[in-house]
This record gives sequence, C-alpha cells and structure tokens, in this order.
Amino acid sequence: MNKKILIVVIVVLLLIAVVPLSYFLLKSNTENRIKADVNNSPKEVEVSNLGDSSFTVTWYTDNKTVGKIKLVDDLKVYYDDRDLPSNADNVKRNTHIVSMKSLSSLKDYPFVILSEDVEYKNGTSNYTAKTLSTKKSLTSPKPIYGSLKVDKGSSGGAIIKIVSGKNKDDFLPIATFSTENGSYTFDLSNIIDSTGESVNFQTGDVLNLEMKAEDKKVGLIKVTIE
Repeated sequence: MNKKILIVVIVVLLLIAVVPLSYFLLKSNTENRIKADVNNSPKEVEVSNLGDSSFTVTWYTDNKTVGKIKLVDDLKVYYDDRDLPSNADNVKRNTHIVSMKSLSSLKDYPFVILSEDVEYKNGTSNYTAKTLSTKKSLTSPKPIYGSLKVDKGSSGGAIIKIVSGKNKDDFLPIATFSTENGSYTFDLSNIIDSTGESVNFQTGDVLNLEMKAEDKKVGLIKVTIE
C-alpha cells in the first residue's frame, strides 16, 4: 500500500476514535461542572442589618464554598464577616454572612454573590439593597448576649437571625453569627421597623431566634430580655 495512503488511513482512524472520546469527556466535564454549580448556588439569600451606611447579606450553600459579595457599581469585593484578610479567600463554609460598610445613605446598591468565584444573580437581575436615611439621633447600644451549646466542629460559626419578638414582629431582618465556642451577641438598638423607626424592647420581652449551623442543624432559640 502506498505510504501516503496508509498515513491518511491511520489519521482517519485516529479521528474516528478521538472525536467521540473528546465529545464524551467534554460532555462529562460539563455535566459535572453544572452539577457542582447547583450545589454551590446560594440559597435563602436575605438582606439584613440595614442601616444608613451598611447592610449584611446571608445565604447558604449545599457545598462548602468560599462566599463573597461584589458590588456592581464599583466592583468592590467583601468577604465573610468571620474571616481575616489573610485567610478570607481560603475558608469554605455552608453558611455565609457578609457585611458591606462605609456606604452612602439612601442609595441603591446592586450586588452579585460570588460562590467559588462564580457570579450568581437573583434570577436574571442583580440583587439589590437600599441603605436607610441617616439617623437624626444616635441610640445607646443595648447588647444582648447568648451562647449555643456546641459540639466540637458542629454548631460553631452558625448564622443566627431574630425572626420575631413579643408583640413586635414588624421589624427589618437582623442577623449575626456565633463564634466557634457558640457565643453570640445582638445590639437591640439596631432593630428598626419597616418605617426606619427604632423598636423599643422592654425587660421581659421574648425574642425568637433562628439558628442554622455549619453541620446543617437548624434550631429555634427563645431569649428573654433582662
């Protein structure tokens, strides 16, 4: 057989073998990537702790991921509140809490969530939060403290939200996180209603808290104000 013809035949046979294999590998990698993206996608996204110069975003992911917020206007990236700048791009979690600070009052801030550096939007639109007007008078801090019973490696770093209070259900979402030993704190002076007015809690009022931990445990907590 002519050598040129033989070479052509070999090349054709190689193409017949390689093209289907390449398609299969590409299809498999794409399916795996899509599956991973679904598990990395943000769930239960909520804006909380709204103020005149800040707001917080919380969400959850099925996979442990590095979660960040990127503001659309200036492309500034914010990291999880629990992380130091030195390790913020390396810590992976199921629970995520990111606060944006030093913002302008009464301004809309469109943002996207970065999960494993992939951008996620609210459907086809950006997420948005609007800061409140500047308070005319400052309110004295009114901290309350609590502690979760944690097993080592379980509930540490939980996201905790105030979901309701005695006769006071009309207030904007408030969220914080627990430390690795389970302790947490809220500042009652930061709780405002839908009109922007401070909500006054009295001694004996009960707050209902919702907790979601890194081990995916979910619980309700009742705290009595002393």
